[in-house]
Amino acid sequence: MIEERGGVVLTAAVLDTTDGDAVVAYTEVVLSDPAGTRAIQYDTVVVPAHRGRGLGSAVTRLLRGRLGELHPGVREISTIVADENASMPAVNEALGYRRERPAGIFRMKLQRPCAEARWMSQPVDAPEPVSRRQCWRRRTKSSKDSSSGQVW
Repeated sequence: MIEERGGVVLTAAVLDTTDGDAVVAYTEVVLSDPAGTRAIQYDTVVVPAHRGRGLGSAVTRLLRGRLGELHPGVREISTIVADENASMPAVNEALGYRRERPAGIFRMKLQRPCAEARWMSQPVDAPEPVSRRQCWRRRTKSSKDSSSGQVW
């Protein structure tokens, strides 16, 4: 869907060749505008049996390097980390990301009425938070923080 709208998705993965080339870690970066200066890093996932080996950092570094080669104009990468994910904040800080702000993620359940093809929202008093997350941002040295004027 992102690519259908002119965006770009880049993915890096680590394969375990002892297990038939099984993917044991991956991450993705999305550029909604390939000529723009901002990117969003989507999921970074490491299979539980392979955690603690630096694979999350490795796929992130690999993808950042490839992003720099293919889209050198990118100056800022944002990502979101769930509060319950104990390891990724340290990984992100080591890679140069800085905590930006807390974020609340909300969910609304939908129901499908009878045989109609459209969706209707289920009556809810208020959306319930699914989880608390932190937004992180990594800026290159030539990026400027518009709120503080600080150059990163």
